[in-house]
Amino acid sequence: MAGTVGGSVGDGTYNGKVLDMKAGPTTTVEALYGFHGSEHEFTALVYVEQTGLEAVISGVVIEGFGKGRPVSGSYSEIQCAHGGVTTDCWQGRIEMGTLPAGG
Repeated sequence: MAGTVGGSVGDGTYNGKVLDMKAGPTTTVEALYGFHGSEHEFTALVYVEQTGLEAVISGVVIEGFGKGRPVSGSYSEIQCAHGGVTTDCWQGRIEMGTLPAGG
């Protein structure tokens, strides 16, 4: 997985690595998501549940900015045209929560 990021991490890149995937009516994925923005950089271990073209994301930052904070988000599977080819793409957002009290 690879792409671009923006928002509070700043302009930059995103990369991901699937650790485990179980396909079905609801596909589940465990993955590492890396965000490399001009303002912040971090890696999150995430769990994704995708049903149809929509998915929800939950996880935790394991390295970098916000280490230990929970993350949550969502994405939609869309079609993208680039270089004369149309492929599946994913567009979404992920937000970082705050550390639990005492954490």
